[in-house]
Amino acid sequence: MDPRPVKRCLCYDRSFLEIQKEGLQSIDEIIDRYGCTTGCGMCKPYIEEMLRTGETSFPVLEEQKIR
Repeated sequence: MDPRPVKRCLCYDRSFLEIQKEGLQSIDEIIDRYGCTTGCGMCKPYIEEMLRTGETSFPVLEEQKIR
């Protein structure tokens, strides 16, 4: 069974879709508004990918891609 897709920052309870709808364009803007990437940091590669591609739902990344 495939794991559920990653769609949000868990530490700050913000969906990537919500962040995208806000029109935030950089990691710094997202940190300032929501704090995402500053808790556990696991959402950072997903948020970077969201900013790069516009996607808001991702398969779970392999551990080496997260670091």
